[in-house]
Amino acid sequence: MTEEALHGLLLECGFHNLMWRPLRGQRWAVVGELDAGLEITVACTSGPVLHVPSETARELLAEMLAANGADDVAIAVAGPRRGRESSPWVPVAIGAGAVALFGWVISALR
Repeated sequence: MTEEALHGLLLECGFHNLMWRPLRGQRWAVVGELDAGLEITVACTSGPVLHVPSETARELLAEMLAANGADDVAIAVAGPRRGRESSPWVPVAIGAGAVALFGWVISALR
C-alpha cells in the first residue's frame, strides 16, 4: 500500500492531519483515536513505515488497518526520545572544574 493510500485510509477512519510540519524524515503525521479510546499520533516515513508511541498502539492500529484491508503495513514503535547518554563522570568533572575556577578567582582577589 502506498503512503498516499495509507494517509487517505487513516483520514477516512477519523484521524486528522497534524497542525504543524512533520519532523525531518517524516512524510506526514496524523492524530486520532482508536477504538479502545487511546489517542495516538501516527507518523509515516518512507517505505511506508508507520511509527506509533507504544506497543499497545501498534497492536490496535494493526487491527484497525487489517479490518480496513491494509494488513501488510509495517508499524514500528517509536521509543522514548533520549539525549545522548553521557558518562556519569561528566557532571563530576564539570563540578570539580567549577570549584577549581572558584578557588582560583578567590585566591586571585587576595
